[in-house]
Amino acid sequence: MFSATRRFAVILALGVGFILPAQAASPAPGEIANTQARHIATFFPGRMTGSPAEMLSADYLRQQFTQMGYQSDIRTFNSRFIYTTKDNRKNWHNVTGSTVIAAHEG
Repeated sequence: MFSATRRFAVILALGVGFILPAQAASPAPGEIANTQARHIATFFPGRMTGSPAEMLSADYLRQQFTQMGYQSDIRTFNSRFIYTTKDNRKNWHNVTGSTVIAAHEG
C-alpha cells in the first residue's frame, strides 16, 4: 500500500504531466494575429475599400472569429474621398466599406 505522502506525490506528478504539455501548446502572444495578417496579405491582395478582395477578406475574418468562439458579424459603412486625375481634376468618390466586429461574453 502507498502512504498518503506517496499517493499525493504521484497525483501531483501526474497533474503536472498533464498540465505542462497543454500550456506548451498555446501560441505566443500575437502569433495568431501575425499568422492571420500574413494570410490575408498573401491571399487577398489589393484590399481597397469596397473592392471584392476587401469583401472576401472581411468574410474570411468573420469565419475565423466564429471558429475561435466569438460572435462575429460584418458591418458596412459609407465613406467618400477625393480622387485626383492625371490632369489634376478632383472628384469625390463614394465607397461602401466593411468592418468585422467580434465579441465574446465575459
